[in-house]
Amino acid sequence: MMIPPLAQGFSRIRPLPRSRWVQTPAATLPVPPPPTVFKTFTPPTLLPYNGTSNMPVYLAVRGRVFDVTPGKNFYGPGGPYQNFAGRDASRGSRAGVSMPIC
Repeated sequence: MMIPPLAQGFSRIRPLPRSRWVQTPAATLPVPPPPTVFKTFTPPTLLPYNGTSNMPVYLAVRGRVFDVTPGKNFYGPGGPYQNFAGRDASRGSRAGVSMPIC
């Protein structure tokens, strides 16, 4: 009985002995982000979060509050958009003021 050429090639393949297996480290999962804390803000309670006195920088747009602390050089004190920090910026965004996306 004649074996087709492809099947002959498979008969020569042998598994590697365990001593030659490549050991790969176990996959690690990324660190999850900190939990989201839901808090209701009013204009007076949002105002302290403008980046002064080592506070985070929060920005509200259409009733949603965003943590823009990574963009503190834009929204923090001395930045071009410091007037939006700690306030609701909905009115400014509707008026045609361009805001960078962090």
